[in-house]
Amino acid sequence: MRKSNHPFRLMVITIFVILIGLLQAVYAQGDRNGNGEGGGVDLVLTKQADKTAARVGSRIIFTIKLKNTGLSKTDDVTVSDLLPSGFSFISSSSPQAYNPVTGEWDADDLRGGDSISLQLVALVNALTPASNHTNVAFIADKKNNDPQPLNDTARVKITVYDFSVTSSTICAQSAAALTASAINVVNPVFRWYADQGLSQLVFTGANFSTSKLETDQIYYVTVSGDNIPVDANPLVSTVRVLPSPVAPQVSVLQPTCSTASGSITVTAPLLAGLLYSVDGISFTNTSGVFSGLSAGTYNVYIKSPNGCVGASTHVVLNTQPLPPSAPSLSVVQPTCSNGAGKITVSSPRNAGYRFSIDGVDFSDSTGIFTNLLPG
Repeated sequence: MRKSNHPFRLMVITIFVILIGLLQAVYAQGDRNGNGEGGGVDLVLTKQADKTAARVGSRIIFTIKLKNTGLSKTDDVTVSDLLPSGFSFISSSSPQAYNPVTGEWDADDLRGGDSISLQLVALVNALTPASNHTNVAFIADKKNNDPQPLNDTARVKITVYDFSVTSSTICAQSAAALTASAINVVNPVFRWYADQGLSQLVFTGANFSTSKLETDQIYYVTVSGDNIPVDANPLVSTVRVLPSPVAPQVSVLQPTCSTASGSITVTAPLLAGLLYSVDGISFTNTSGVFSGLSAGTYNVYIKSPNGCVGASTHVVLNTQPLPPSAPSLSVVQPTCSNGAGKITVSSPRNAGYRFSIDGVDFSDSTGIFTNLLPG
């Protein structure tokens, strides 16, 4: 008979079981420490923003994502993301876990393959000398030994810019001069639209001269550049149009043979606060009466209390007329049979002349005076 070797087999099996237990314990310890072969914690941090270029005064949303690509569960992971000076904190998607003062985010424990995200909403501050800002997030905890630390930091660069437009107040039937300017925009292109929907483009450029306007007008202005896309939130440029007075109605007194000067009198409109001018420069006259004017061409204007000047009325004052020469006369004396005489002006007999034999009544246009008594 062969001698039994059961005790030897039992010893071998016992040693094998002990070795397996020891290996499992070592593996488990390594797994907890994050450095076990084929297991452990491997954290990956990523970060993005809802825009790469942001205008001063606008809001921007940063999204931080933490993922455990290892097999073991994390233990108290802390991520640091303190907003740079170019942004002011508004809110977070996890106010209990994120401290905006320190920038620390206490992330939940993650099992292998799980991920968690945090959103930070920030206001874009006024431009500083550093107009491009980089927001950096990194894993700051010390409890999880990450075998790949290169993916423990994430960053996103934001181009901060600003632009402005002017508005204007003009008088009716005038054109407005409007301008746009930008900061930290490379080769800016400004587009002016007549509607908020940005479908009616009226001008492209920084200096916009409108057509002559009768009513108020609003323009919506966008900017784009080599380093920023088209801004979808336009600025508003407003043109306020003030009413202008109507052209004046006037009466004119021309110079005469005895008076070298003429006069212009505004007959309408005559309202309180209106100022009148016959040269478009001096608006000190409040009555609308201009006397002692020499011969020449005048344009009569009215300025309203809002400072607007209306259309003018054109007036020409003639030169002083020369007195006619003494008339040549033919006289028919009374006779024995006819007691009345007759005076006839033989010259000058120009069109428009009026004749008188007493220097008072100039109603005669024929120059013939009959039935005159001796005198």
